Amino acid sequence: MANAGGEAPWKDNAQFNGGVDRSYSQFCGALKTWGRYELVGAPADADRLFEIQFTVLSVAGDAAKASGGRPYDPQSRLIIRDPKTSALLWAFTEHVPWAILQGNRDKNFDRTLDRIMSDVKGLTIQSPAAPDRADKP
Repeated sequence: MANAGGEAPWKDNAQFNGGVDRSYSQFCGALKTWGRYELVGAPADADRLFEIQFTVLSVAGDAAKASGGRPYDPQSRLIIRDPKTSALLWAFTEHVPWAILQGNRDKNFDRTLDRIMSDVKGLTIQSPAAPDRADKP
């Protein structure tokens, strides 16, 4: 699990509680709670490398109009890599809907991380077990 960091464009007036490490902390907690993956100390010991980042992109012109007039687009991005080759396996970007009130922005942040976890869980849907071939003549 890697923390790709985050941006805090409003250092003097935080728009989301928890600081730039909030995505990382919440995602780690959600992975531990789920129990499907075990967090290990070194990338070489991992089956998958997860890298999460929270960022706030600036948008202008028509993009700002399309986003409801907001000049920014907060989002969480998860990248999953193969630890042996560093090849990109999957990537997910989930946008945090804007809200006027701080409490609602934080709820939207939490929901966005829930969607990221749903994306990860969707990758691990197991197929039915194959029949045991040792029993075949």
